[in-house]
Amino acid sequence: MQRENPRSKEIFTTSQSVSDNQPMIHIAYKPTFIREYRKLPKMLQEEADEKIALFARDPRLPSLRMHKLKGKHRDCWSFSVNYSHRIIFHFENKKAVLLDIGDHSVYE
Repeated sequence: MQRENPRSKEIFTTSQSVSDNQPMIHIAYKPTFIREYRKLPKMLQEEADEKIALFARDPRLPSLRMHKLKGKHRDCWSFSVNYSHRIIFHFENKKAVLLDIGDHSVYE
């Protein structure tokens, strides 16, 4: 399925699959994620798009450095866009819902 870009949609769901044997990961974008994403420089948006596509194919990839969060975000997970930027998400009804994107201040 062709993936749409958060730059052009308010809220949407997408899914991708690596093979017929692996179930698809569905991704939904919250308005807060879209708002913060649009504030990023275009190059960082493109890098985030690549990481979201990788995450949709296989969230266990070591390069994403996905991990469960603690404290006030204990119901959430995070994966890396690059060394300074992260995406926070949670699982809801068998979907990964992207909540926020930004530097380490997204954890505050």
